Formats: sequence, C-alpha cells, structure tokens
Amino acid sequence: MMQRAKYVALALATTGALSGCGGGGSGSGNNDVVTPLGGGFDASGFYGDWKTATICVLEPSSWNGGKYYMNGISINHTANSTQWKIYLFNDSKCTSKAGVTTYSGALKWSQGSVAGRNNVARQEITWTRFISNNDGTGTGISLVGSGPPIPSTEKLIFELVDAKTICQAINTTTKDSDGYPNNFPSSLCYSRL
Repeated sequence: MMQRAKYVALALATTGALSGCGGGGSGSGNNDVVTPLGGGFDASGFYGDWKTATICVLEPSSWNGGKYYMNGISINHTANSTQWKIYLFNDSKCTSKAGVTTYSGALKWSQGSVAGRNNVARQEITWTRFISNNDGTGTGISLVGSGPPIPSTEKLIFELVDAKTICQAINTTTKDSDGYPNNFPSSLCYSRL
C-alpha cells in the first residue's frame, strides 16, 4: 500500500508540471515558435526519447475529469522543442486503452544549478500544441482533455544522472529565485528509450 501511495504522489507531481499551466478545452492549438539554443550551454545529453516507469494510477481530475488511469509518460527533447505523451487507460489495471494526450512546445535550454545535483539544465517551454485522441485503439473513446492555454510558458529543471537517466524537479512551491522548481523526488526519473 505504501508503494502505491508513493506512485500516486509521483504521478501527481509529474502531471502537476503539465496541468499547472492552467485550463483549456479539448482539441489542439498551434504556434510555430522556434527558439534557438542560447548561451552556449550544451544540453545535448538531455536530447532524445525518455520514459517513466509504467505505473497505473488515476489521472488528476484537472485533466480529463479524473476519468482515466495513466500508465507512463514519455518525452522527447531536442535543441528547440519538446513533446510529452501521457498514456491513458479505462481501468485501474491499465489493460483497456483509452488514448494518449500529447503536449508539444518550443524549448529554450540554459545551465541550471541545484544544491547537491550535478549536470542540471533549465528548460523554458512555450507550449504550442495540445491534443487528446483515442490513439487509434478503435475503442471509439474521445478523450475530453484539459491542457495548457496555447501558448503558455512553463519552467522546468532536469538533471542528467547518466547517459540513460534524467530526473525532473517537480513543480511545487519550492522554486529558485528565477521561478524554476528545485525539489527532486528520488523516484521522478526517466529512462532513455
């Protein structure tokens, strides 16, 4: 039971980073903003495809009304863009697929600093697209999603632990002087795909 509670907290912390951007309707928005990598900071170790452990937990009510269960988050980072996919299911065992919610945004990288952490990068994301769909599962379910207003900006921090692992600071009231979250839970990490 304690393990389950830890995973629920992890999922809520992870989703808080996205749902904390504010409300929005279902559907999608577009904005073709591209932000170049600036300041000479080499963020290439953070580029690529990453995924959290698969943990079946109820999604927050601020998303799709708390109707679905989520089982993993995958992200893709490049020099100037990011895409996040949240995998949703109809049941508490995550066996009946409901669909995928996808967030896309323009991305700026800069050097970060968090006490006790090495290889830290800041991200400033301008969310440019949000869409929920049934992921081609044939279930006929149309996800009713809420997402960030398009466009909106969010600040995140990641630590490059090694070539195969990055960890994310959660979006809490603990932030640095520039508004970046700096609380790293030990379990909020992504593995390279």
